[in-house]
Amino acid sequence: AGSANDDKAAPCEVVLVQVLDDGDSTLRHVRELIFEYTEYLRNYKVEVGSFQDLEVELKGLPGRYDPGNGGAMFVVYTKASPYAREMDVAHTLTLAAPNAHKALLDSGHLALACGGFKEIAPGICEMKRVFVREQFRGLGLGKQIAQALMKTAAATEKYKAMRLDTLTRLPHAESMYLSIGFAACAAYCENPCDDALYFEAPL
Repeated sequence: AGSANDDKAAPCEVVLVQVLDDGDSTLRHVRELIFEYTEYLRNYKVEVGSFQDLEVELKGLPGRYDPGNGGAMFVVYTKASPYAREMDVAHTLTLAAPNAHKALLDSGHLALACGGFKEIAPGICEMKRVFVREQFRGLGLGKQIAQALMKTAAATEKYKAMRLDTLTRLPHAESMYLSIGFAACAAYCENPCDDALYFEAPL
């Protein structure tokens, strides 16, 4: 009877691999993704590098995202990717979107997405660099990455809250963060954009 039906019914899983040190081969993929992230933001007339010291961050990765510094940075791969090393897999995510199988089959073992968090004050961390490549959007991946980051930060028992900033002009960002427990908070960092939004969630 149909192997195609079996394929559709099978769980569609991806893995979050943690970047652990400056010799990690996944660092190249993080840098590529963050570069694409800045290009994506330029489509919305945002020059993120102009106010976030992005060049310094990229050169120093993992830097403040290193677990030893109270942070984390994840790269997302398909389970079949040669970079999905079992010992470094921090989370496995199941994608329920009907088109997820086709999108992942066409991925060519690319890094699909990334996301991280870093300490910004005692007891408070900040979610940063959550980015999904264009061909993998619409699968619910961004939301699950954000939830995995919250879970990882909570498990450190170091943080009582997580913050983030985003922009009204970015499609679906505000609604996604509200749906996973974030609420509006006062501005806590520099952001020159007049539609900047600031959120915080308890951990």
